[in-house]
Amino acid sequence: QIELKKEEAVVSTQSTGDQNLDLQRRVCEDQAYFTEQEERNKGRKMEELEVQSILQQQAADRSKKFQVDRHNELEADKRSAQMVKEEEDEFQRYADAVIDTAKE
Repeated sequence: QIELKKEEAVVSTQSTGDQNLDLQRRVCEDQAYFTEQEERNKGRKMEELEVQSILQQQAADRSKKFQVDRHNELEADKRSAQMVKEEEDEFQRYADAVIDTAKE
């Protein structure tokens, strides 16, 4: 009976040792997995920041283009209005000259 208990103790010790090795292996695998996931998340975060930067620049470019286009339209409208006014003034001078000639 003592021999049997000794064998059980040896088997139990080996089993505990195997469990410890298995546990250590699992811990190492988990650490490797979490490290890999952390690196992936860092990579994704960098990509997201790059995309965000590009989108912000595109929005700023669109806004600037809109402002330039709007300014150009307003300037064109001013020039057009000025030309119409000059044509009206010229026509008024012509009409006044015709009226003056008709009075004489």
